[in-house]
Amino acid sequence: MGAATPSLAALLGQATLEDHDAVLKASNAALKKSKSDANALHAKVVALLKLDRFDDALQMFEEAGDELKDRAHLEHAYTLYKAGKPGRAVTVAEAGKEIGERGRGLKHVEAQARYRSEAFPEAADVYDHLLSDRAEAFGEQNDLRINASAVDAQLAWANAGHLARRTKPGREDMDAFETAYNAACGCIARGAFGQGEVLLRRARVLCEALDDLTDAEKAAELLPILIQQIYVMARQGRLDEADELSVQLEVAAIPDASTKHIARVNSLASAKTISNPYLFHRLFHSSPSYPPNDQPFSFQQNLLSQNAATLDMLVFKFSGIAASRQKAPALSVIRAVAYAKGQIDPKAALRAIVPVLEKHPEDIGLACTAAHLALQTNNYSGAVRVLERMDERLNFMPYASQVDVQDLRYSPGLVALMTTLYNVENRSVAAKKVLLNAARHWRQRQHDTSSQIEPSALTAPDSLFHAAGIALLDAGGQEDLAEAAKLFGALRDVGPEDQAARAGFVAAQTAAHIEMPDADWLDGLTPVPSLVQSVDVDILEEAGVPRVGGGFGTEQGGPGRKRAGPSNETRRKKRKLRQSRMPKNFEPEKKVDPERWLPMKERSYYKPKGKKGKGRAGGDRTQGGFAAEDGAKRAASGGGVPASAGGGGGGSAGKSKKAKKGKGKK
Repeated sequence: MGAATPSLAALLGQATLEDHDAVLKASNAALKKSKSDANALHAKVVALLKLDRFDDALQMFEEAGDELKDRAHLEHAYTLYKAGKPGRAVTVAEAGKEIGERGRGLKHVEAQARYRSEAFPEAADVYDHLLSDRAEAFGEQNDLRINASAVDAQLAWANAGHLARRTKPGREDMDAFETAYNAACGCIARGAFGQGEVLLRRARVLCEALDDLTDAEKAAELLPILIQQIYVMARQGRLDEADELSVQLEVAAIPDASTKHIARVNSLASAKTISNPYLFHRLFHSSPSYPPNDQPFSFQQNLLSQNAATLDMLVFKFSGIAASRQKAPALSVIRAVAYAKGQIDPKAALRAIVPVLEKHPEDIGLACTAAHLALQTNNYSGAVRVLERMDERLNFMPYASQVDVQDLRYSPGLVALMTTLYNVENRSVAAKKVLLNAARHWRQRQHDTSSQIEPSALTAPDSLFHAAGIALLDAGGQEDLAEAAKLFGALRDVGPEDQAARAGFVAAQTAAHIEMPDADWLDGLTPVPSLVQSVDVDILEEAGVPRVGGGFGTEQGGPGRKRAGPSNETRRKKRKLRQSRMPKNFEPEKKVDPERWLPMKERSYYKPKGKKGKGRAGGDRTQGGFAAEDGAKRAASGGGVPASAGGGGGGSAGKSKKAKKGKGKK
């Protein structure tokens, strides 16, 4: 090894610091003499990194063993970061800092690796530490400030904007196009599209005015600014302007794979109509796969997944979406549409979703979709059952104790939906229970300091607490009133100007007879004379107390009286009969026979057919008539004597029948 080192030094002395190929050749020549030469291995790794051959450098570290890794923590961490392994890069950087090796360089690599692995709070802490040492940060302050502003923007995208060091753009952000761009991204993440658009214009002007960049470098720096401008215009509904701006964007010239795909998606999204969904689907999926060191961030990947699922549905690829298990509620709704296979009829769509919901009742997005479909068919009880089953499944699952599951379970929108449905069904006790449980959960979350979620996301709107307090006041129990007093008191401590909290606290304290509220609670309330100054007591006494109806099925005219039927004005108009439903030879002008439903013999105008001189109607021709009446008729006409009770009468009757039969045969 001693003979190899001077030869390597001699070879490196013939090369310059910028001639990395020559350094690489000298290192290879030294390694041919001794494969274990640590100096040659180290020099070769540095040359490979300078030549952007990160995969080769990573392979060298893996083949060389622990000796090279322990010697070059900085190079090893940087190689892992550039090779798309930021998690391992953080581990190596932390190990190098513990032994005190090149601490500041390792901190730079650690900050970049934490940023790429989406550990943004930790990355912000590292940049704060780097900026705190002004002597060491001399010459690096501009780069550090740009990187720190990028971390702040990513925190806003990750719903952790409260951890950002700066949440509002300052005057210093207008000095460089990088800081203006990062400040614009932060505004866009918070939904301030107007302010973000102004900052993007400023960043574009500053970038175009730079003299130390070539035209190719300017074009590369302007690409992300242009892509963000198209996104902002599309979100604002200015599709015409976004379409015009997308013409200036050369998607094929973008070097980064993820940026190229996002630019293509934004251009497709800015289109007014989708005339050919199959063409859109092919263009969306025409981008190549991302390399390991150029993966989209999580919030970008979620939006891209939603767009991909939407296009799959437009080209009727329902089975692929239904088979995929998605976690986000928005994608669960897309799954529901896929299971329903584009059914427009809510009943048919609900029938397709119910079997899937029985397998995954904890899927909030799927349950809300099923409840919405049930409401469209006026099935309120079915909607309530779906939501109640989802709530029970979330409560008894193994991970039910996790905080994020409880946050979803008591999300304000879901609580509002359940309480509204309970109130529609007159289930006030169940509605009060849901409101009270939600209020208790969010009050506990407000005191949770271990979470990295934004405090505004750890609480529900004041309207939820107000509704819970009012429900407790309506219950009227001693425990309910005490709980309402605590709830309104906590609201008043957070917002002293909350008049509803003041009034609720005073009402709860007074009704519960706990103690009289302090004077400062009463001073903020509206005086009673001002509330009743427009009320005329004499008119109220003359009008009397209005009577309320006797309940469901009765009207105000009196208790127990049935509800009146609809008047002539409110009756439905008679539906016109279609031509195909009319009978044959139907004449609209002719009056329809009202007895047409009776048998013919029972109609009033029926005349039986018979011979002349015979009786046509009456009891004499009815089977079962009285024998006395029949005999009297025959006596009156000279046709015989009345029949006796003996058997002779039967014989004469038999003869008469035989004669009639004989006549009939002629």
